[in-house]
Amino acid sequence: MEKASQDRREKNASYQPEIHVRNANSREIFKNNRLTSQFLRNYTNIPLLSNVMPEDIEDVSEKYQAFLGVEFESDTIKKVYIRKADGIIEREVYVLSLIEHKSDIDYDVAMQLLRYMCVIWQEYKATQNKIQEGSSRRKNFRYPLIIPIVYYEGKWKWTADLNLKDRIEFSEEMEKYIPDFTYQVVSVRQYTNEELSKKHDEMSLVMLINKIQTEEDLSEFRKGSEEMVESVY
Repeated sequence: MEKASQDRREKNASYQPEIHVRNANSREIFKNNRLTSQFLRNYTNIPLLSNVMPEDIEDVSEKYQAFLGVEFESDTIKKVYIRKADGIIEREVYVLSLIEHKSDIDYDVAMQLLRYMCVIWQEYKATQNKIQEGSSRRKNFRYPLIIPIVYYEGKWKWTADLNLKDRIEFSEEMEKYIPDFTYQVVSVRQYTNEELSKKHDEMSLVMLINKIQTEEDLSEFRKGSEEMVESVY
């Protein structure tokens, strides 16, 4: 958190950080590369992302939202640079190609994610063919990795199917003809307040605040969060 936020807090004794952050649209969280890197390292459990830092992340959302229209304007797409131990960039992958911010369960999210993935791959193909004509038709051509993730803030357990094929008829009988992928759900309620408090970073504070939906949630937050809020600020 920046010094300006701290100064404002000191000047206003009634300043309540949980209300302030809740008022900020949660869709803005992943436009911040610092928060995004903390989220990728500490909450996705994907080894490829275990060392991602803010400077390794590039926001490319606008490029793809132009293809998909206003329905997708709130979504965030990141290109992440994976580095070797010596700091040299090894590859560029869309390891956080799309992150959905959901406060309610969306049973059609797998199909929504597929639309994004197709647009990203089509644009990548077009770009590579401009660099070297016909490159996508070659045997060794590969499309970039895409890991779709749902960041879920809702109170109830996520019950939507995690596989695309489960949204398509005859998925069992005709499985080999149906494209499929799995998306990951990271729910703020899969962590206890104590587990989040132990992380002591900005993203854990944001997730603690995103859990607040009732008076009881607010009471629980205030019981154990003072020390953490102080350390993060």
